Amino acid sequence: MPGYYDDIQRANKITVEYFDRFGNKIIKELEGLLAIAMQHEMDHLKGHLFIEKLSYLKRKKFEKEWKKKLKAGK
Repeated sequence: MPGYYDDIQRANKITVEYFDRFGNKIIKELEGLLAIAMQHEMDHLKGHLFIEKLSYLKRKKFEKEWKKKLKAGK
């Protein structure tokens, strides 16, 4: 969503499980920026946009602003 920013609450510490290229299961604890970035990227892989994490009121405000921008661009 170009030009629209907001703070999103994410866990500061997470545990991830994945398989490496040899099929070995890896379990890692991630903290701080790495944990936040991993959650962000997982949202992308699942097809989620950050606006889905906004409160109802903030999302309605975003939708109103976005529609206004689209109308002005036409």
